[in-house]
Amino acid sequence: MNTPLKNKKDIQQAFNEALKTGSTEDKVELETLVLSAKFLSEIERIRQERGILKKELAEMIGTSPSHVTQLFRGDKTINLKTIAKLQIELGVSFDIKIADSRAETIQAPPPRSGHLGNTNARTFPNQQKQHNPSHK
Repeated sequence: MNTPLKNKKDIQQAFNEALKTGSTEDKVELETLVLSAKFLSEIERIRQERGILKKELAEMIGTSPSHVTQLFRGDKTINLKTIAKLQIELGVSFDIKIADSRAETIQAPPPRSGHLGNTNARTFPNQQKQHNPSHK
C-alpha cells in the first residue's frame, strides 16, 4: 500500500475520516483490528528485543505456533486471556489510556500493587457530576 501519509497525526486523521463512513458493524470490526494490532506490535517489539521465536512464544502461553502466526497476521483477534498470559510470561504489563476524540488523552495512574487498576470515578470533559441527595 502506497500512501502519502508520513506522520502519525496524518495517519490518525485519515483513519478517523474513514471511520465516519460505514456501518457500526464495520467500525467495530476495524476498531477490533486496531486494538489487536496495538497490543501485538508491543509484543512483537519485546519478542524481537529478547530473541524469542514465535514458536517459543506459543509454548510460553500454551497455544500453537499456527495460532500465534494467525494473531500476528491479523487473521485472528487477540483476546484478553491471551493478553494476560503474555503479560505473565513476558513479565510486562500494559498501561491503559482512555482517549476521548473530543478531549485530550486521559491516562490512568499505574495500578497499585495487588490491584487490577484504579477504580476511582473520573469526570470527563463532557460529563457532569450527578447529585445524589442521599450523600451529604
